[in-house]
Amino acid sequence: MNIISLNTSPTLWDEVVNIFFESSSVKEFTDEKSKEEFLYKYLGYYKENYPEFFLVATFENKVLGYICGSPNSLDDSELLGLLPHFGVFKDLYDDFPAHLHINLARASRGMGVGSKLVQRFESICRGGVHLITSPTARNKSFYLKNGYNFNDIRVFSGSDLLFMGKSIIDR
Repeated sequence: MNIISLNTSPTLWDEVVNIFFESSSVKEFTDEKSKEEFLYKYLGYYKENYPEFFLVATFENKVLGYICGSPNSLDDSELLGLLPHFGVFKDLYDDFPAHLHINLARASRGMGVGSKLVQRFESICRGGVHLITSPTARNKSFYLKNGYNFNDIRVFSGSDLLFMGKSIIDR
């Protein structure tokens, strides 16, 4: 398995997009424009603004999964505007500044690919890393296994959100 920057192999983007929609809890869109906006908010934004934080795991030229994010959520007002639910955790970003999104192809799950992606992502971050998910998300145990032991649940627009954070030693 190789972990590479999406920048070095932009031809992998279509496979990354397929994994994104396969993994997404949102499956239906009112129109193509709303689908494209959703894709941009949770994937395209990171590709455009933080290409060095967009990593892809491959094996024999097939995408196994990806991880992307930003180095400092608090310093990124555009991201906070795109994802207003991030604002409810603003007070935690000093301790856990970097943010991640990760998804794997179904066939790649349970093989250690996700943990390797997380480790590589963490190696380019400083201070700490966080993610925001649902308290009932199926991937919660994956994050706990990878050391995301700081947890805080808050409400945004009537829904519970789970913040998971991990302190990392600066490298």
